[in-house]
Amino acid sequence: MSFSDSLPASSVDPEHGYTEDTPETDTIPPPLSRRGRNTIPRLRPILDHTEPPIYIPGYASAPRADDINLMTAENYLLRPRLVPKFLEYLNRDFDAADLSYVSGFGGASDLLSGLANLLNKYFYPKSEVAPSHIATAPGASHLLQSVMYHVCNEGEAVMIQIPYWPGFDEALILRDDLTAVHVDVPFCGEGADPFGPDIVAKYEEAFNNSEKKITAMIICNPQNPIAGYYPEETMKKLLLFAKKHKLHVVVDELYALSVFKPGQLENRFRSVLSIDLNELGINRGMVHFVYSFSKDLNSSGIRLVSTFICTRVFH
Repeated sequence: MSFSDSLPASSVDPEHGYTEDTPETDTIPPPLSRRGRNTIPRLRPILDHTEPPIYIPGYASAPRADDINLMTAENYLLRPRLVPKFLEYLNRDFDAADLSYVSGFGGASDLLSGLANLLNKYFYPKSEVAPSHIATAPGASHLLQSVMYHVCNEGEAVMIQIPYWPGFDEALILRDDLTAVHVDVPFCGEGADPFGPDIVAKYEEAFNNSEKKITAMIICNPQNPIAGYYPEETMKKLLLFAKKHKLHVVVDELYALSVFKPGQLENRFRSVLSIDLNELGINRGMVHFVYSFSKDLNSSGIRLVSTFICTRVFH
C-alpha cells in the first residue's frame, strides 16, 4: 500500500499526495513524488525475500530455527589476508589527489587502467580491453539497474534462471519497473543439469509463456546460488537464443575468479568476453558484461567499484 492510500481521499492530490489543508504532523507520512509513491508497492515482494537472501519459489520468507544460512557470499577466512593488503595500499599509494573528483565519465584513469589489466590477464577477452571500454559504478546492483534502464522500457520483462539472488529483483523493480520472468530449470535431484545446453528449451518455454514483452535476459555465470558455471557450448546456445528473440544479454560474472576446479579444458569457465560474437553473428551491442570486486576479492561492503562493458566497444 502506498503512502497516499493511507490518507483520506480529500487530502490526496495527483502530484504530491496532499492539499494545502493537510495538517503537518509526524503521524502523516511526508509527501512523495509520483515516482516515489509508485515505488512503495514494488518494495513489498522484495522485502518478503530478504531472508533467506535468495529467491526460491515456495520457500518461506523467513528461515526455520534450524536453518544454517550458507548463501551469503562472504569469505571470512580471507579477511585476515585482505586487511593487511588494503592497509598497505592506503599507506603506500593513497594521496590527496585520490580525494578529488575524477576526470572523465567512466572513473579514475588509474582505476580504469587497473581494471583493464585485470580483465586482459584473467578473462582472456577475444580482443584487448582498453580503459576507455570500461564504465564503473558504486556496486554491481546499481550498475545492473543503470544498464536495464537504458535497454528496457517500463513495464517490460527480463528473463532470469532460478534460483537467483534477490538483489536482481531490487535492480529490476524499484527504479526501472521491470518484471523478472523466471526460467525454471531443475537444479537438484537425479538427472538435473542446470548448466547443460538442453536448458535452452526451458528458456524458450518461459519466453513463450510470458504475459509481458521480454526485452532482456540476465545470465549469472558462475551462478549464485547453485555454485556452478555454464560451459562454452551452453553460453553460445543462450546467446543464440537471445539473438533469435532480439534480447539484450547482461552477463554477471562476479564469481569468475572463484572457480577452483575448472575441469576439462573444453568445459572450463569461459568469460563472455572470450567468446567470438562475430562468429555467432551476434550484434555485439546486445551483449553486456558486469563484474565487481565484491565476491572474488571478498569486498561486498566496500561500495567502491563495479565494471560494465558493452562488448561492441572492443570487439
